Amino acid sequence: MQHLSSLGYVVLGVSDLAAWEQFATGIIGFQAGHKTAESLALRMDDRPARIQLERGDENDIRAAGWQLNTPGMLADLVRQLDTAGVTVTHDPELARRRQVEDLYRCDDPAGYRHEFFCAPTLCSDQDSFRSPVLQQGFVTGRLGLGHFVALCKDLDEATALYRDGMGLLLSGYIRPAGTDMKIAFFHARNGRYHSLATMRLGGPKILLHIGVELADFNDLGRALDRATAAGVVERTLGRHPNAKTVSFYLKAPGGLGIEMFFGEMVCDDETWQVETYPQISNWGHKPVA
Repeated sequence: MQHLSSLGYVVLGVSDLAAWEQFATGIIGFQAGHKTAESLALRMDDRPARIQLERGDENDIRAAGWQLNTPGMLADLVRQLDTAGVTVTHDPELARRRQVEDLYRCDDPAGYRHEFFCAPTLCSDQDSFRSPVLQQGFVTGRLGLGHFVALCKDLDEATALYRDGMGLLLSGYIRPAGTDMKIAFFHARNGRYHSLATMRLGGPKILLHIGVELADFNDLGRALDRATAAGVVERTLGRHPNAKTVSFYLKAPGGLGIEMFFGEMVCDDETWQVETYPQISNWGHKPVA
């Protein structure tokens, strides 16, 4: 089976690009990239855009971009999706817009797109990443952007697409005690504990949050100070038992969620065992009024 290499980018439709730019650069530490009246690229590393903002009223996810490391791996994935009964469309024009060599796409039943690509364009040495506020930057590279958590209409249907069609690997579950909630976590070939998590839960939006990893724990603390001063902390500092991360949550413009975290574990698929945890957090992650 062909497995996705990493989560390359996420595309969001947002209603206030100016507010997002201030929030993303001044609090999180993204670098503003190419900007038009209708879009804004947010950089985390040597890629032109890890998060692409497009003007829209939905304030929600539009697409997730998944990297395959070689053209051959991309071709194998397309055949795998076709065998699984997933309709896949070749889109050279979208590849040009996303600044990648080749791209295919398919629809997620939840209402957003998955885009599969290879050979992303890199920024020049003269245009290296510079965060306005972080000292050490983000953990990306072979581990990709980070993760996103999206709602699904049917967990079994979503699992079949992600695991059997797209080739993501199941990391584990969380079933919070005393609830009927079930969250499934999936990782790519790179082993980052989760590049995608999903659960069935009614709500007005698809996207619950995007997670980005900081390379330095002190940067996480300073980000928490900035977010607290700005009044945008949604959940306090806490620790997740499954991914072993320490993190906090922010509310972005338009109500979208951002998790900033440190220390995510990497799965070794030779020895990995899927486990179910009875709680989302060991401690912390309390809602902020």
